[in-house]
Amino acid sequence: MTKKDVWFYHRTHSFVDAKTGEKISMLTQLYRTGVYAIVNNDSSQQYVLLPKDLMQLEKNLKKAVESGEIMDLEFHSPITVVKDEKGLFTEKLM
Repeated sequence: MTKKDVWFYHRTHSFVDAKTGEKISMLTQLYRTGVYAIVNNDSSQQYVLLPKDLMQLEKNLKKAVESGEIMDLEFHSPITVVKDEKGLFTEKLM
C-alpha cells in the first residue's frame, strides 16, 4: 500500500451558504467500490464519489470559508480509507 492508496476525510459535512442563509449538510457511507453521499437528505441529491473526491471537497469547502462564500463549516466523524490488494476500499481501523 502506498500513500496514494490512503485517504482521510469526514463522514459528515455541514455549512451555511453565506448568500442565502441555507444550512447544507452531507452524509456519506463508505462502500467497497466508492462512497455514497446524500445532500440535505434529499433523494434528488445523491452521489457516488471516490475517497479522493471527498478529500478535494473538504479542501474546496475550507477555501469557500476563507473567501466568505460559506460559514459555520463543520466536519464530523473522521475516517481513514485504504485501497486493498483487490482495489476495493475499506476503513482503516486505528
